[in-house]
Amino acid sequence: MPTGVDQYYLDREVTAPGSAGHAVYVTCKGDTFRNEMIRQFEEAVGHKAKVVVIAIETHPEFCEKFQVMMVPTVLSFNRGKLRSTIGGGFIPIDDLRRLLDEMLTPAADTTGVTAAAKLVEIKRTIDAGGDIEDIKEMFE
Repeated sequence: MPTGVDQYYLDREVTAPGSAGHAVYVTCKGDTFRNEMIRQFEEAVGHKAKVVVIAIETHPEFCEKFQVMMVPTVLSFNRGKLRSTIGGGFIPIDDLRRLLDEMLTPAADTTGVTAAAKLVEIKRTIDAGGDIEDIKEMFE
């Protein structure tokens, strides 16, 4: 796990176009389950992606940009693009493995966006007050 991850690393290695797959685990300094959750998270990710652990307090710009609202939150990036977000609360390890497989597998639709990323995009559109016409435009 990269230690001392700074904004430069996030910009150049995680969100840069063409970069390798990354799984970002967002936590907070007061997270009492942090060490155990990170261990399980790293085990679930395995060699599928590089694991990055950041604290919401030390990376507020990153968390705001990717709308991290709760901790822990897991964000997956592939080729520099956000593919999926899992957030807020306990996720059983088997579910985490399944979700990570889906998030990091490059099974893309015709627009090159994974189905999981498309669902996240639809949810964000709805949360922002979008309607069915806005959602239809995503598929055109």
